[in-house]
Amino acid sequence: MASQSGQVWKDVSTPAHDNASVPSENAALAREAYDAFNRQDLGAVLERLDPAIEWRMHESFTRIPRVYHGHEGVREVYDAFHENLDGFRAEPREFLERGDRLVVPVRMHGRQKGSGAEVVFELVQVWTTRGGLATALDVYSTKEEALASLGDG
Repeated sequence: MASQSGQVWKDVSTPAHDNASVPSENAALAREAYDAFNRQDLGAVLERLDPAIEWRMHESFTRIPRVYHGHEGVREVYDAFHENLDGFRAEPREFLERGDRLVVPVRMHGRQKGSGAEVVFELVQVWTTRGGLATALDVYSTKEEALASLGDG
């Protein structure tokens, strides 16, 4: 899939891509963070995030778009999920990479505390990385919206 600039998004959903034996570092970073999130290991999640990360949350979570800053902001988001939901998990569906950007459609789900009602969010996270850490995480409602935000719409 080519962008307007002619750069191509590589599907790095599997550990090796383009017949190479070297896996994508960005996809490995994101996979490790999702795995840690699903283990409820916030410390391991934070190890993969720059201390100054900006997490732009979609209004489906916050009613209005909101930006969380740094590890403290990540803790705030994490605590909100786990205070309200049991068994909250993130299941990445695909990893598309171009340069320092990674587009990841994700199914997030859990059960509401108290009622036990299932809660499901289908969203797309755009990771920006530098120096082996995520420096930004932007959340969109669709892959088309995420790609458009990157000039590919």
